Parts: sequence; structure tokens; C-alpha cells
Amino acid sequence: MIGNWINYIIFVVLLIVGILFYNSGILVISTIIVCILPFISYVLFRRNRNKLNIYVENIPDSVGRKNDIAFDICVDNMSMYPFGNIIVKVDVENIFYGNKTEYQVSLPNVLKHKRKVRWSVASKYAGNIKICLSEIEVQDAMFLFRKEIKIKDEHIVKVFTEYDMVNFDNAVFLDGEGEEQETLYKKGTDVSEISDIREYAPGDSMQSIHWKLSARRDEMLVKEYSMPYSTKMFVYIDLHMNSYVMDEMDVVIEAYMAVCSAIISSGHVFDTAWYDRNNGGMIVNTINNCEDLQRVMYDMFYAEPAEGIHEMYDVFINTFGNSFNTIYVTGKSSENIVKGERMAEYKNKAVIIKV
Repeated sequence: MIGNWINYIIFVVLLIVGILFYNSGILVISTIIVCILPFISYVLFRRNRNKLNIYVENIPDSVGRKNDIAFDICVDNMSMYPFGNIIVKVDVENIFYGNKTEYQVSLPNVLKHKRKVRWSVASKYAGNIKICLSEIEVQDAMFLFRKEIKIKDEHIVKVFTEYDMVNFDNAVFLDGEGEEQETLYKKGTDVSEISDIREYAPGDSMQSIHWKLSARRDEMLVKEYSMPYSTKMFVYIDLHMNSYVMDEMDVVIEAYMAVCSAIISSGHVFDTAWYDRNNGGMIVNTINNCEDLQRVMYDMFYAEPAEGIHEMYDVFINTFGNSFNTIYVTGKSSENIVKGERMAEYKNKAVIIKV
């Protein structure tokens, strides 16, 4: 901005020198016009800058972690004034990890028209990514004046991690023995006790078919259940945050997604929990299907993780005890704290433990 003023003043001085040496009427008129132009530009700039509308379009609701978040930054100049530079400050923040990056985007300007700039950002980690247009710097047509305008156009994009499915033996999910355990627990069905056997009817779940008895009788028979299924399934994720474990925490989240997806694919309804310092306690949700898992992950990415890893296991045990069939997902840096049967190691940074 100072450089533009220096150039302008030098130009005016050259015009005045030309007048002194050549005594030209054209140079006199040109000098007067050049001296007036900044005032005209400033008045028009002030009158029309509020007619400049800048916003985000076509931003996705969610993406995978390895995919770019692409969106359009739009500038709609509803005036006839030819603005100079239009520079937008774009803040990109991972709410869960708290890391923030600032970008500056230069936008085109067309009179009485809307233009778009396609922009994309990437997140190294999963989480809720807040993309915010926080400030606009607008310059007049002569690049002599500028105005910084505070705005607040915020958007949240869910970045989900990609994962490799974890395979467990059914014994991880089921307690007890017996024929009724052949059918897994589904929302809306009770599987702890068989009350009747009947012929298959269209619309019956394939998982309720009594395969052994059907094979013996050479006809399709299904089980009907009574009494609620009492075995409680619990998945706990150890959310902790230190500067040196960010990569580990992202793999822990990936392992958690893999465990939950494996349980969902097995047909179970289960509860899940994590510790949130914002709420000062445990957050518990029930997951019935993949849609519930995505909703829970969206909420979890707003949580404030614990600052250390050592207290999380004790918090969980003191809250819920050892009465549940529990899978505990944590990082390699905290695996020795958790007492239980180590079931799997995930990508050398996370462990899955049966408590």
C-alpha cells in the first residue's frame, strides 16, 4: 500500500516538473485530473464496498481423510465500481486436534457479476474441520486505499478416517453357550431365549433361521425369541492428547472405527464411550448401525481429550466397573496401563484390549 502511494506521488511530481519545463496546458489538465482521482476513487470505494458479497459454495458435508476438501469461494460485486485486489483470509481448523492453518486467497472482480475461485485444502488427521472466511481485505481501483472487513462464514466438514476391518472370534462378542447364541443380537429382536420354532415366512431375517433344525427337517424354520438379551457390549476409546501422540491418536481413532464396524457387521447393538474434559465426564452412546457410528464420530470429534494418558483407564473402571463385555481401544504409549487381554495390535500405534 505504501509503495502504491510512493509511485503515485512520483507520477504527480513528474507531471509538475513537466509543466515547469514545457508549460503545457495538457499537462496542467492531466495533473489536476490525477490529483482529483484519488478522492473520487475513495468516495466511490466507501459507497460501494458494502455491495461486495463474499461467501462459500459447494462445500461437502464429509470426506475421507485422504481426500481434498474442495469448495468455491464466490465474490459477487453488485456495484459498478471496479475494485482492486480482493484478498480473503481463510482459516482451516481441526476442532479435535486444535491445529489451525491460515490461507490468503486473491479473488477476481467483475462489475455486476459473480465469479468463483475453486479452492481445496487437506487435513492430515480425521476430525471436524472448520473452514471459515474470517476477514476480507478490499482495495480501491487505484490501489491507494484498503479496508479490512470482518466476516464470519463458517462451515464444518467431517473428515472420516479410512480403516482396515478387524476380525474377531465371535467369542469376543458373545457370552454364554447354547443354540440361541447362533443368532446375533439385532435392534428390535430379543435373542436370550427361544420361545418358538415356526416355518419361514417372507420378510423374516436370515439370521433368525434355525439352520441345524432346517437341515434335519428339510424345510426352512425360524426362531422366535422372548426375554431381552442381557449381555452388555461396550467399546471404549481412550482419547488423550499430547503433542507427541497426534499421529498415534489418529491411528487409535482408525482402530476404533475398525472395531465398531466389525461389531456392526456381526449384527450387534453396543454402547460406546469416551472421556470429554468439556463435559467433565464420560459420554455414552448406543450404536445400532453405520449411520449411528457416523453420528457418534461427529460428536466425538467435538470432545476435548484428556491431557495425559495415565488416568483414562482408571476413569473408565471407576465409572463402569468390570461388569461389561468391554473392548478398550488405546495407543501403544498407554497399553501397559490397561489391564486386560490384548486382542490385537493395529498399525503399530494402537492396541485393542479386552477388559
